[in-house]
Amino acid sequence: MFQYFSRRHGTSGRLIRLSYAIDMRYGVLHDLARKIHSGAAVDLTMGHVNIIWQGDANSRALRALAHCTTPASGLNVSGPIRRVRELAEALGERLGRAPAFTGREAADAWVLNCAEAERLFGPPEVPWSACSTGPPTGSPAACPAWARTRTSTRAMGNTEVLRSAYSGRKTSRAGWHW
Repeated sequence: MFQYFSRRHGTSGRLIRLSYAIDMRYGVLHDLARKIHSGAAVDLTMGHVNIIWQGDANSRALRALAHCTTPASGLNVSGPIRRVRELAEALGERLGRAPAFTGREAADAWVLNCAEAERLFGPPEVPWSACSTGPPTGSPAACPAWARTRTSTRAMGNTEVLRSAYSGRKTSRAGWHW
């Protein structure tokens, strides 16, 4: 609808798609830390996620106003892609508890291709490695270099294939492409 009226009336706009924003009170890292702290098993079915601090997501949404297009076009806003298992293991190390796992990492994951946002704004200001130093109510601090998941991608139409340097498996990842 926004694209239609933008095209029809020549109105500039930007469609923001946000994925996995996190804060100390909510998000993937909070959920993982809560499960680990309580001894609950971490489900690995969704094996990869993008994460970005809510403040960085807000900043990108506001900065996108300077990059509106006619017709309105989409912009994926999130952070780097990370393995859930490695995030849980790192948080478990910081919490002094080994995480329990359930399920198997799926062959695909719903993650965003944020290359355009990174081109426009650079990497997120708060590094993806920022995480809780204690229970879910702890304060953020930079994690050690525990999860430098190196990935290589190759374009395949509207999807990309993510190859994890750790597993060597291909993981299809959906992304918005306009």
